[in-house]
Amino acid sequence: MPFIRNLSFIAVAEIIAKAVGLFSTIYLARIIEPSGFGLLNFAMVAAGYFAIVVNLGFNDYGVLKVAPDRSVKNIEAIVGETVLFRLILGIISFVILFAATFFIPQFREIRILLLIAGAMMFSQAINIDWLYTAIEKFNIYSFSKIISNLFYLGILVLIVNTPDDLSEAAFSFTASQFLLTLCLMAVFFYQFGWPRLEISLEKLKKVFVFILPLAMVSIGAKIYYSVDVLILGFMVSSDQLGYYTAALKLIALGINFKLLLGQLIYPKIVNYVNQSVPLFKSKAALIQKYCFIIGFGIGILLIYLAGDIIHIIYGEKYAGAIWPLKITALVLVLEIVGIVYPYTIITIDRKLYAAIILGSTILNIALNISLIPIMGINGAAIAYVLASVMLFGVSYILMKKRLTGIDVKKTIFTPLLAAMGMILSIEMFKGLSLYLSVGIGIVVFLAVLMFRGITFRQLALELGFKNFEVPKTES
Repeated sequence: MPFIRNLSFIAVAEIIAKAVGLFSTIYLARIIEPSGFGLLNFAMVAAGYFAIVVNLGFNDYGVLKVAPDRSVKNIEAIVGETVLFRLILGIISFVILFAATFFIPQFREIRILLLIAGAMMFSQAINIDWLYTAIEKFNIYSFSKIISNLFYLGILVLIVNTPDDLSEAAFSFTASQFLLTLCLMAVFFYQFGWPRLEISLEKLKKVFVFILPLAMVSIGAKIYYSVDVLILGFMVSSDQLGYYTAALKLIALGINFKLLLGQLIYPKIVNYVNQSVPLFKSKAALIQKYCFIIGFGIGILLIYLAGDIIHIIYGEKYAGAIWPLKITALVLVLEIVGIVYPYTIITIDRKLYAAIILGSTILNIALNISLIPIMGINGAAIAYVLASVMLFGVSYILMKKRLTGIDVKKTIFTPLLAAMGMILSIEMFKGLSLYLSVGIGIVVFLAVLMFRGITFRQLALELGFKNFEVPKTES
């Protein structure tokens, strides 16, 4: 079953890649301490804003164009035009970033960090990870990611040894991203040959007209997920920013897991929507049912053990990250639970999803500006949660109205029951050993699910069954 094979390989590869990535984050955070960690992440986020134009919906454009037509000719054409357009935009953006480091006071202080981080936009310009999502060859990207993360960890250990090694830390990450991109391009050259690098004003206009709604989504998503760090960089100390970004790094692990699942189901959602509304309804409801289970399990565990997790991973110096982690864990729950929504709405109405993202982003900016002066980093965390609630709520209402009949009230009971059983078990046995109690809690969580008749094998069989017949009903 293709779905099961992809899921199994991706799961193993992603666990390895994320384990290496987590160890790299832990090493870096402990070496450069909260102040350095805050400055480094501020530089990465700020540089990322100048790279926004490089990611103007080109990934989604590539998936939407290649997934239905996987011929070599079409792949070469789409890869060629996206890489060429993005390189042009990358050069323009880097020049603007360089100029900005002379005019913005906060940027002048970290000019070298910004330029090193900004160089990453060129690796993003030629990155074709979206192609392997479109053709469902997830093993290629996963293997390349492992190589990249191992390289990142190795170079970190070699050249980042004191709190002052911030430029070296930025270089390590940028270099690892270039390695990832080069691995993917090498595979592409081997499989397909040289992409067709053709450009014309007419073609450029057609591409930008197509991706404009996707570009709005891309820009909105970038701002939505990072505006808190950018605003904090101008309003709080680097130590406080370090605490907040330390918490966000852990949330990002969960969101990356959600994005991984999204890469897996995105091509299927496109096909389901195009084939039959009844087919899509049944599959979407099934996927969301299991995402409720995963989201509640991870989120509630993270909230309950936030203090222990921060102390184990980062050490006592990062105690200020505990409450931001507890608060933003709610974002992770909403992200995983609502995984079906963005991919479906993008497929059926790109302009609508762009409007949703834009509204959530504006709310997030307003909330951050209002709450950070009053509550500091906890205010930023609360703003993040409130904006996520709006994004989830609007998406749910639109999905229920347009396509699906997912009943959240019925779906929520079992995962909530299992999560409560897990927390009670951990509390009962925590005095013996934290690790033992967590293990027992997870066993209880799974046992409650099985008692309620829910197994993940059911999901794999449903989505991986080759001969599933499309219901012969009108859409």
